Amino acid sequence: MTAIESQLAFRSKPQRSNVVPPRIAAEVAHYQRRRSDHLTLPTRWYRDEDVFRFELTSVFPYAWQLAGPLSSVSQPGDQLLADVGQVPIVVTRGRDGLLRALVNICQHRAYPVALENRNSPLLQCQYHGWTYNLNGSLRAAPLCSKEELSGKGVALKPASVDIWNGLVFVNPDPDAESLADAFPELEDLGTEWELAFNDGDYEYRGVTSIDIDANWKAWCENANECYHCPTIHAESFDAEFKSLKDREVRVTQNLVGAINGYRLSLIHI
Repeated sequence: MTAIESQLAFRSKPQRSNVVPPRIAAEVAHYQRRRSDHLTLPTRWYRDEDVFRFELTSVFPYAWQLAGPLSSVSQPGDQLLADVGQVPIVVTRGRDGLLRALVNICQHRAYPVALENRNSPLLQCQYHGWTYNLNGSLRAAPLCSKEELSGKGVALKPASVDIWNGLVFVNPDPDAESLADAFPELEDLGTEWELAFNDGDYEYRGVTSIDIDANWKAWCENANECYHCPTIHAESFDAEFKSLKDREVRVTQNLVGAINGYRLSLIHI
């Protein structure tokens, strides 16, 4: 599935496929049975195009993804862009003060309605000029009368948005369970590792995006631990850590990774 095909598919409400390729289903069942053995996923899961397509259609469109710091959408009109797999999302702060997540695809020709993080009272497609309010409702469409569009329910498709610890998370599925329900252990982990991004000690500085020639799972698994820090990073930042726990806490607090397909975005806080 190409990026444009994925975007066109999300012009309507996404429907989760219950059909799992037999080989993938068998491998998942095998690793679930042996979960306590802490096995690595099958090698082909890191290079097989069928697996990646399955992830793009049945995993990412229903997954919570870090979008950015809450401070970036603190004022009415603020807009924050994020990608979850191949689904583009725009988070808006409305004039009513509410935070919303919308699929960033114009309902006319599937062009994005927001191209950058900014503050604006409206969302506008630069292709044909269709304009939307920050709640996703259609405001104007050039050369189209209100009568032509009346009652047709033309609006940007909603997504889900949630907040945790000063961070904004999005999910393309408008009916997704809350972040807390999806990850009930998150609050306890935040307390255990003393993660407090919203206590005033952290300031958003910017985003650095890097294209990595690797499957997203390979990078994510390596970035989730600092077991390799004393060796491959021995001559750089590892010397700053005094203990294993100190190493894990400091890396987690200072570098939050957002994995989108094969693109890695590092949000510096």
